[in-house]
Amino acid sequence: MGQPHELDSYQLLDALSSGKMNSETQGAPDSGYAEGESQTAPAAPRPRRRQMYPEFFGFTEKPFDLTPNPDYLYLPHRHKDMLAALLMGLEEGKGFLKITGEPGTGKTTLCKSFLKNLKGPYRFACIHIPAEDGIELLQSLNQQFGLPADSTSKKELVRELSQFLLAEYRAGRRTAILIDEAQNLSAPVWEEIRLLSNLETETDKLIQFILLGQPALDRFLSKAEWKSVRQRIALQRVWTPFNREETRGYIRYRLQRAGGKGKVLIDDRAFDNVYRFSKGVPRMINALMDRALTLAHNEGTKKISGKFIRQAADDLGGLDREPSFLLKCVKAVLGLILLALVAGTGLFYAVRDQVDWRPAWGVDLDPVIQHNLMNPRRAGKLESIQPPSASLHAPAGPPLVTPSGAYRVVHAGQLHGYFSTMTGEESEAYAQRWMLKTWGITLETIAELRQTGWQNLQSGNNLQTLSLNANLERLTALNYPALITIDLGETTGRHHLTYLGRIGNIGLFGAKGLLQIPLALIDPVWDRKAEIVWKNFENLPESLGRNDEGEAVLWLQAQLKTLGFFDKPNAPQFGPLTEKAVERFQQAHRLEVTGRLDRETQALLFSKLTDYPTPGLAGK
Repeated sequence: MGQPHELDSYQLLDALSSGKMNSETQGAPDSGYAEGESQTAPAAPRPRRRQMYPEFFGFTEKPFDLTPNPDYLYLPHRHKDMLAALLMGLEEGKGFLKITGEPGTGKTTLCKSFLKNLKGPYRFACIHIPAEDGIELLQSLNQQFGLPADSTSKKELVRELSQFLLAEYRAGRRTAILIDEAQNLSAPVWEEIRLLSNLETETDKLIQFILLGQPALDRFLSKAEWKSVRQRIALQRVWTPFNREETRGYIRYRLQRAGGKGKVLIDDRAFDNVYRFSKGVPRMINALMDRALTLAHNEGTKKISGKFIRQAADDLGGLDREPSFLLKCVKAVLGLILLALVAGTGLFYAVRDQVDWRPAWGVDLDPVIQHNLMNPRRAGKLESIQPPSASLHAPAGPPLVTPSGAYRVVHAGQLHGYFSTMTGEESEAYAQRWMLKTWGITLETIAELRQTGWQNLQSGNNLQTLSLNANLERLTALNYPALITIDLGETTGRHHLTYLGRIGNIGLFGAKGLLQIPLALIDPVWDRKAEIVWKNFENLPESLGRNDEGEAVLWLQAQLKTLGFFDKPNAPQFGPLTEKAVERFQQAHRLEVTGRLDRETQALLFSKLTDYPTPGLAGK
């Protein structure tokens, strides 16, 4: 096969993020764009005749139309990286590429823009409406490729498609099928997709599949019968809602694309309310802003204030504010307290409180890990950390209740016996699998982990490892699950665990299963080295310090202000005031006080901010 023209992934991304497509507008607004409560809205005489709001504001079209429009694709940096990975997966001819996300997060818009701008040796077919069965799927594919599609014989349809795929391959072109809302496909259609993925030459696949779907797609593919499909997924990403700053940038970008630069004033409270009501979901942002612009037009003003967003939310059915989720958590905790009182044991409550908590986006994980995934903390409220005593002691007696499914270790002989049944490599893979679970990544077997690779699974989910010399106090301060190594002597050897938290002097650890181990047994065999897995949500540089400049510094100041460590005006330079604020943050959380935003400080900062979903430790 001749070498196809090689597509430059980042050139395409540059095209998406400039000119007609997306101009990243985060940061200071362009000159002429009004923003902030203290500014005066431009004069706006009431219209003499009935106008639609685009005419009133001077837009060329509605900036927040609910119909997906590829010309309005907005790509923050982290989404650019995700799209680049998708393009590279196509270049390398990988079998299945999967992107999942909650409804309304922009997957369909991404799909349309992706196809519109992709250049090079590709032939695409798109499935937007799920086929009922394998025959209907094949007919749809053949029809899109201009092949005979009237037959109801699967054999004939597959023969036509196979001949086409082989001809395209020989001509140096790749063929890919993009399936939107893949979670709605029936089992017979998935079976046909699995069979089509077997079409290949001795060296290359003849067809690739790009799967876009909601989180239910992951739950469907986790079933045992689809293991062969799951094993062929070479790339998987989660398309998440916007954070607070990205929401602001998204609104500015769409207004600018619609010709609204300098024609509408949006105050800070309005931006804040949009984020609180929409939770960063583009479809909800569009609905709120479209309604708010209509309300402002009806009142003859070109200023969008917080009240218009609140009224828009009421008109749309009273969208929940972000804190309403916390109220649900409080209710759940109160119910668990009552259950604990009935059961008559405080430890039962402590464990069950952690077992029964559910994050907002409902990842289906093993019970004891479930509570850790997105434990929101109210911005500005610092948590009091009680460090454990320097020496560890065995508990006075065994706990009254063992966490569901946990193996309770009470003496060193049990610990040696448990790990004597596996190799060090196996225990490392089991521990890594537990770590991935805390981030919502579920693997049924360690064979899957080995096949994909620990590093690939991290990079494929925008995760990275931070190695530490740590004691238990430091791990408690960081509040991340940690991979640790224990040395059980020459007979049993070195083994690996994921530290998941503690209840009193009993530690919770992930190995082949869930373990309850007295910390007094871990203390003498742990080498005081640990690894945490974290996510750099904002693509910050590895370190920020004195005299550094740019958007990252402004972001840092805004977050420190949210948490109560910085009370000065934001400025794009990392000066002595910012340095002092970072030092106060580090000191308050028992980190090494350097005044620099290093990787460890970044990881802790993300864990303290409600906008970023991070795992945490049980009990603390």
